[in-house]
Amino acid sequence: MKYAALLVAAGFWCFAADAITDESLRSEALRAVFPGMRVDATRKRVEQFTLPSKRPLSYRDAQIGETIYRVVGKRTNYVEDCASDDLGSGRFSGAREVAFRLYPWPGSHDDYVAVLQYGFSGARPAMTCSTIGLVAHLQRRGTRLFTTERALLESQHHWSVVEMSLTDITGDDIEELVVESDFGGPAARFTRIHIFDLSQRKLRPPFEILGRCEFDLGPQDQRVSLTVLDSTRSQASAGTQYCFTTTVFMEKTLTLKPPRVEQRCFPVGLDAEQQSEYLRRQEKLRPLPR
Repeated sequence: MKYAALLVAAGFWCFAADAITDESLRSEALRAVFPGMRVDATRKRVEQFTLPSKRPLSYRDAQIGETIYRVVGKRTNYVEDCASDDLGSGRFSGAREVAFRLYPWPGSHDDYVAVLQYGFSGARPAMTCSTIGLVAHLQRRGTRLFTTERALLESQHHWSVVEMSLTDITGDDIEELVVESDFGGPAARFTRIHIFDLSQRKLRPPFEILGRCEFDLGPQDQRVSLTVLDSTRSQASAGTQYCFTTTVFMEKTLTLKPPRVEQRCFPVGLDAEQQSEYLRRQEKLRPLPR
């Protein structure tokens, strides 16, 4: 597998796999994610979706510069039903504006994983489903690609995927898919880091942890912090732990100078709370009744 990008996490360099650029394969993948729909590449490119924070947590959309595709077809599930709604008129849009990256599935010639970010043209939806972030497992059967599994990212005040990479975190020579996406609410902005273990050719529920955290819910309820993956300690655990470094800039009413640095490791796998959160999101992918 070819490698291009280098990731830096807590001073450790690790290789990240190239995204696929072959346009015919990318178009085929989109048609597999949205079967029976019209897919057209536009001349539009992804621009910055989110306003940068004035705090140390500013970020750019990971797909800036990527082609935006127009995908036209009826809404298919509950999250699309919500995201395609125009609350002003009560009408629904059928035109998606989709940006995505496609990666080869580690150790397979027939599987791919796609990270998609899209909204509906002309829609003015509720902030519970402002736009849609989606991870999809695609598999070739004979001459055709099919989508076999999907995982929904948090859609509450969601506007962009902040980071994405296919990289070996645990040192077992099998890349994990790492996706960081934003979400939030009134007076609160967050990102969530998702780590998908792809070793079994299945899109298993991801390990999740807050990345960027910025909220101000009152004088005694404020926090600004940044959590990043620590690949050095993760690899040292021989595949048993994911490790992170958290820098806390503000807590309650105090601006911390210097910021407080915390280091934590967690067992690979999901706890009950993460499993419940994942299943809650997946419910939104249920097909609409016919």
